[in-house]
Order: sequence, then C-alpha cells, then structure tokens
Amino acid sequence: MDNHIKSPNVGRKPFQPTDEQRRQVLTMTGFGILQEEIATSLDIDRKTLTKYFRREIDTGMIEANVRVAQALYTNATKNMNVTAQIWWTKCRMGWKGADVIEANGGASHLALHMLAAQIVSEEIMARQAQPQTITPDETTKVATQQRLLDAPKPSE
Repeated sequence: MDNHIKSPNVGRKPFQPTDEQRRQVLTMTGFGILQEEIATSLDIDRKTLTKYFRREIDTGMIEANVRVAQALYTNATKNMNVTAQIWWTKCRMGWKGADVIEANGGASHLALHMLAAQIVSEEIMARQAQPQTITPDETTKVATQQRLLDAPKPSE
C-alpha cells in the first residue's frame, strides 16, 4: 500500500500569462473592476492574479486617467469644446461659475475673468468658423478692447 499522497499540482504547468490576458487586466483595472472579479473572469485565483499581473494592477488606473485627461485636453484646446474648457477651469484651475456674487453684491474678480475668458473663447471659435480675409482695422481692435473694458467693475 502506497502511503504517499500526491499533491494536486503535480503535473500541472505553472501559470504563464498571455499578452491578451495582460491587456485585459490592464483594461479592467483601468475601468475600476475589482481584483476578485478580474481573477474570476480569467478563471484564476486572486493570488495568481496579484503574483503575475502586479504591473497591470498597479498601472491600469493611471493609464486610464492619462487617456481621459488627454482626450479632455484635446477637446478643450484643439476641438475648442467649451464644455471641456469650463470643466477644466473649474476642476483643474479652481475657477467658479460666472454667476458668483460676493457678499457685498459686486461681481467677483473670478467671475469677471470667467466672463472675459468666455468672450475670448467665443471670438476664437467664431474666427475658426469663418476664415478671416481682411486684417482687422484699428476700429475693430478698439471695439473689442472696449467690450472688455465695459464689463462690470468689481467693487473694491
């Protein structure tokens, strides 16, 4: 009688992750899928996941954030998407909406800057929509400057 007990892993090849599995783990981690769920989808143990996919687990969310930030930045700067520009100024720069009113009833400096930025953005978008064939004369430059100067002044 043989008293030797066989290990359940005898004869089993060690786990070897594929490039496709690495891509899946990186993507799922970036989407915020829990490690337990990722392991289940790959039909492996969670310990195997953390042992063989450490880099993908550690960098998946970072790579996803980079891609979203790149897309937002492109939309705000190259595509002149005003919604993306407003989101960027509010979230990344700490600006508030143009309807911010100080306790003393005057418009805040920040609100005036937002208004000026909106005017400039609208003018840039208008210029891009219709190619300019004539160089603006001095009257046009003065009129544009006067619009900004005529904006409500903050109370001191």
